[in-house]
Amino acid sequence: MSGWRRTFFIGVAWAVVYNLLWGLAWVTFMRREWLSATAGAGSLPWEVIWVVWLVLSIALGVAVMAFIGQRPTSTLGWLVAVVGALTVWLPLTLGMAVVAWRSSLPVWIAVLDSLVNLVALVLASLTGQWLKRVARSGQRPA
Repeated sequence: MSGWRRTFFIGVAWAVVYNLLWGLAWVTFMRREWLSATAGAGSLPWEVIWVVWLVLSIALGVAVMAFIGQRPTSTLGWLVAVVGALTVWLPLTLGMAVVAWRSSLPVWIAVLDSLVNLVALVLASLTGQWLKRVARSGQRPA
């Protein structure tokens, strides 16, 4: 399999892991917090938000895996995965802070969102790093 094709498929796997973790957080505690925090704003188009986010998360996953794939394979692969996750986490957190501030959402919603994002991004990136290593070890020499 070509390098870009592998990067794409591992990026999709990254997005699956990320969205499963976020989905788990959503159904266990995030949904209740968001709905109570936005109750005065009326109903938000959650289905549209989730579909757009799913597509965006695939693009983020491919980008993170391309970043990881450009780094030399080493024993510190986990560190490269964490740096890739933090590279995505920082602008997402800043964006969430701006949205929370402009929408008058409670600060704890932005903090909770940021923490869930951090955990999901790091675990998805570590999973992607592991899949990349497994894919390379199974690659036949040309």
